[in-house]
Amino acid sequence: MMNIGFWELLSVGVVALLVVGPERMPEFARASGRWLRRLRMSAQNLRRELEREMDLDADEDDNEAQWRKRLAQKPGVYPDLNKKQSGEHEKRSEHEGKQP
Repeated sequence: MMNIGFWELLSVGVVALLVVGPERMPEFARASGRWLRRLRMSAQNLRRELEREMDLDADEDDNEAQWRKRLAQKPGVYPDLNKKQSGEHEKRSEHEGKQP
């Protein structure tokens, strides 16, 4: 994820030691660790939610396509849907049959 080398980590530690001081350094390290853990957990939860939503969207699209395919095979089940489809087909064939 982040490529932090030994020298960079050592530099951050020395600066933190100078800013915070040796007495409060353990408390600061624990608080920083908790904050980093919460940040990672939040990012992980967000990633899981996004992946789950994308999977659900893909499943819904597949389900809708299968549902429409099944309805097209059963003309008497939902006449309104079939009328729309056949009506569009009839309109096209009417226009194709006319010669200007």
